[in-house]
Amino acid sequence: MDSTTEKLSGFYAAVEGGEGCGKSTAIAAIKDVIGECVVTREPGGTALSEDVRHILQADGRHINPRSEFALFWASRFSTIEEVVVANLAANRSVISDRCAASTWAYQVRARELPELADPFWSLWKILPRTPDLYVFLDLDPEEGLRRIFTKRLDEISRIDRESLAFHRRVREGYREFFSAMPPEKVVTIDAARPKEEVAQMVADAIRQFRAPI
Repeated sequence: MDSTTEKLSGFYAAVEGGEGCGKSTAIAAIKDVIGECVVTREPGGTALSEDVRHILQADGRHINPRSEFALFWASRFSTIEEVVVANLAANRSVISDRCAASTWAYQVRARELPELADPFWSLWKILPRTPDLYVFLDLDPEEGLRRIFTKRLDEISRIDRESLAFHRRVREGYREFFSAMPPEKVVTIDAARPKEEVAQMVADAIRQFRAPI
């Protein structure tokens, strides 16, 4: 661990999962446990990252998959350096709606571009900070898409419109990514359960993770 990382305090959690998995519910549950904190998102959180988000999520826009991969990483470095690191250094906890696990799941695994694996891990290694804890909301993609297309029609993005096979590969990509992480840094939640149960399981996991501190 380098000296910069050692000086950082606070708590950095990333909430991850496929479409319709209930990340907003999980984020609210984490906030209830840790109190005042900064909530950000990927892509997003800075002026540059919000511009990238607009480009990436525009429904009907075609983006070359390798360009998509590069845009997510450009946004990520901006968000982590300007939002995450800055707030942790000021002893403020940070919750992120998505982080690098999503890029592995969507841009490497679901896009079926194994040649991006090495660039992914090379960029991962130079991130100024990675999450202390990942909350992975695991959900059958068919159920996730059903939620999206019955409850959030006004928020449909081009990613939502990808095939069911694509979203199934996303799920497998998440599982693959988290299998490579230290198990103590990953909490997997059954996101098919009722919202109240998911919130309780997330809150319990955060309390357990924070207990020794």
